[in-house]
Amino acid sequence: MNVKNIMTILVVGFLLTANMSCMKGDTFEEQIDQIKDFMARKNWKADTILSEGVYVVIDEEGSSEKPTIQSTVTVNYKGYYYDEEVFDEGQDLELNLTRVIKGWQLGIPQFGKGGKGKLLITSDKAYGEGNGIGIRPNAMLIFEIEVIDFK
Repeated sequence: MNVKNIMTILVVGFLLTANMSCMKGDTFEEQIDQIKDFMARKNWKADTILSEGVYVVIDEEGSSEKPTIQSTVTVNYKGYYYDEEVFDEGQDLELNLTRVIKGWQLGIPQFGKGGKGKLLITSDKAYGEGNGIGIRPNAMLIFEIEVIDFK
């Protein structure tokens, strides 16, 4: 392989890498702006802002006792994107908070049993570059949550 071919490969590789880095999705700041815009459009007010990137809107607080990161919770939920396309929903889903996205680990303990509300989560506290089964890469996500029970 001559120098010209090597240089061509390097230039093409650089251009592909640069192009892909531009396609990574919205920056953290842009996602925070999306969250604020979405809440304004819906006339929602964040009751709590956790760990930069998790906004909690409490519709019903629920019981005074709250789950912890070690809890197994039963929830009803609906997850959707900024454009309001639903990507997942479930009823009576039982899961351990140590095995879910960081946004749920931080947000769900804000609700007691019977609590309802929304979690607006930046991609770094959600699925990042995607989960491989249909979640858009680097997407800010919104979840409507109802905590049915926890133990």
